[in-house]
Amino acid sequence: MEELLLFRTLFAALLLKEASLNDPQFSDTGKSCKPISEEKLYTKPFVEVGQGKAADNLIEYEELILGFMGRILCDNDYKELRRYFYCIPEHERHEEYARYAKPVIAEAKKGNVRAIYHLACLNLAGMGVPQDIKEGLRLLRRSALLGNLDAQVFCGQIYDNGSYCVRQDLLEALKWYRMAATQGDPRSQIKLAVCYSHGHGIPQDLSYAYAWAIIGLSNPRIIEEQKRILENITSKIEVTLTPKEYKRIHKIIMDLGTEANNSEARQKYN
Repeated sequence: MEELLLFRTLFAALLLKEASLNDPQFSDTGKSCKPISEEKLYTKPFVEVGQGKAADNLIEYEELILGFMGRILCDNDYKELRRYFYCIPEHERHEEYARYAKPVIAEAKKGNVRAIYHLACLNLAGMGVPQDIKEGLRLLRRSALLGNLDAQVFCGQIYDNGSYCVRQDLLEALKWYRMAATQGDPRSQIKLAVCYSHGHGIPQDLSYAYAWAIIGLSNPRIIEEQKRILENITSKIEVTLTPKEYKRIHKIIMDLGTEANNSEARQKYN
């Protein structure tokens, strides 16, 4: 999951050779993001990280990202993508990454939250800038705390999987997933529903599992595969619920639905 997220972030630079910050991905100046108090979150910094080993050459990074892209493209599209990509000489691709990094760095210095996230990914991958895991994680955390949804999900995935030399910590991961879930990220809403349902990383709580599943099902961004996962959770939980538990779920959905700006979920249980 996190590699796909990294791929989407770098897609323009790596494959389409778009180095302009006029792209909509950089339209977020950060003014629309509500800064989050680090003290309020009680989240752990990435203190345990050690400097990761960089790939031996640029091709390793590119093959990693192209490999992940192959999983979400049909065969013909993927072959065309590879053919186009490797028609560009390696030194020119490397120059392109460096050219792309310059405006990203400039915008990040201005406080552009989206650019801070992109710069974090560039540091983690070592593309356009020297690979620096510590700096990449620092920037990623900063962007997440400033309200960037993709950065919040990425932080959750890092703690969830124990990536980038960070010790695995599911409870810490769920704090970041919850931040993203309240901003309407369906992946994070599913993660919370599943973890509450099975007691993964947190005590089992079927009321919260059901509530997050309902909020996820009311999310307009949900796709069919995600919908099936959540419907499976709700169908299993519904047969066990008592009237008292339904009343508790109602309150949870009212609270979480308000926090996640999900009016449809609130209306359904109003």
